[in-house]
Amino acid sequence: GELGFTGILFTDALNMGAITEGYGAGEAAVRALEAGADVILIPASVPDAIQAVTSAVATGRLTRERIYESVRRILTAKARVGIHLDRMVPLDAITRTVGTFEHRTVANEAAARSITLPRDQAGLLPLDPRRRVLSLTYAAPTNVVAGVEFNTVLAELVPGLVRARIGPEVSPDTLASLLERAADFDVVVVGAYVPPQAGAGSVALPEAVQTFVSTLVEQSPVVLVSLGNPYLLNAVPSVGSYLLAWGDREV
Repeated sequence: GELGFTGILFTDALNMGAITEGYGAGEAAVRALEAGADVILIPASVPDAIQAVTSAVATGRLTRERIYESVRRILTAKARVGIHLDRMVPLDAITRTVGTFEHRTVANEAAARSITLPRDQAGLLPLDPRRRVLSLTYAAPTNVVAGVEFNTVLAELVPGLVRARIGPEVSPDTLASLLERAADFDVVVVGAYVPPQAGAGSVALPEAVQTFVSTLVEQSPVVLVSLGNPYLLNAVPSVGSYLLAWGDREV
């Protein structure tokens, strides 16, 4: 009301542990509607959520008018874009809207302005192109594109860039070999692709990799670039240069 917002309010995913454990699917949905939400996303149980909302209306906890307000906003938005007349998207029109020059320009500007450098104690950034740089990519084996775009662009800026890659199951021998190899470089850039995933347990670096990076910091100048989870500095607090790129998209 204070903002004068008349659009549609979406919840975040209501199947998050803190919500389901504290309230359950039904109560969470009712409370979201009481708080003003119009669209309930991913309740832990859709039938339970529907039953709880229906019961809340029957008992007077929620009014029919409150439900109608949300329905009206949703239907109005659908009508505004013509979904009630034609809900199918013509496939030949997609490329005229998705990935256009204007959209890519906005995406590139957003990405560039989002880059965050919380720490650069030794002034390693921007990288001196005359330095010998080892780019070490950390990613799960299933992420086959991790580091491809990043290293391609970095190689254009730093001639002679050398690349290496490790994953969560990296062997101690490989890590020991990389420590020896890193000693021949002026800077080691560790690009970490650790996506934050709801309900997936720990999103930090494995303990062996944490120890490896901490040891690497003691012998070489290191720049840790997080292309995903922004909290990796908690795992390796000794890193002197820490750059947040937030995600692994090409932009």
